[in-house]
Amino acid sequence: VTLRISGFFRDAFPDVINLFNTAVTKVAELDEELEDNPIRKRFLEESQHWQNKGLATEEAEQRALYRVFGSKPGAYGAGLQAVIDEKNWSSQEDLAKVYINWSGYAYGTSKQGVSAHESFTHQLQAMQIVMHNQDNREHDILDSDDYYQFQGGLANAVATVKGEGADIYFGDHSRPENPKVK
Repeated sequence: VTLRISGFFRDAFPDVINLFNTAVTKVAELDEELEDNPIRKRFLEESQHWQNKGLATEEAEQRALYRVFGSKPGAYGAGLQAVIDEKNWSSQEDLAKVYINWSGYAYGTSKQGVSAHESFTHQLQAMQIVMHNQDNREHDILDSDDYYQFQGGLANAVATVKGEGADIYFGDHSRPENPKVK
């Protein structure tokens, strides 16, 4: 699981980000069979990937644990609105580059908005599902630019980097007593 958080979430819920990263780290460090612990398996594979690229073991392991990404500290959005409004793009690859550029900052217990674009791009290659959860009744998927910027931007970035699209889901939690995945 890789999270692409909003600037609002980053600023309002740093403890939740730290809790998520702590859980990932603890599970990755468990001495279990790899078929029983896919997080550990992925962590070991990614650590080796980064070591093969010349990183020291400690830095490779840190990168292998990056699971929460967002825009750089102090920035908000996915970077796509101005590009789309100004018609300053000509291909899906152009949009993917903007999205990755804006989204490639890792957040966690020891890192707060560190530039990690290569790590984010590496995560995109493994994504099978893109899901966006929404929990309010004030707007829906058809009347807010956030959906096509964040969910559409992520789905496009995955398709561009991976060469094939991910399955796309929308989690409608506007009615907590009756959540739906569409």
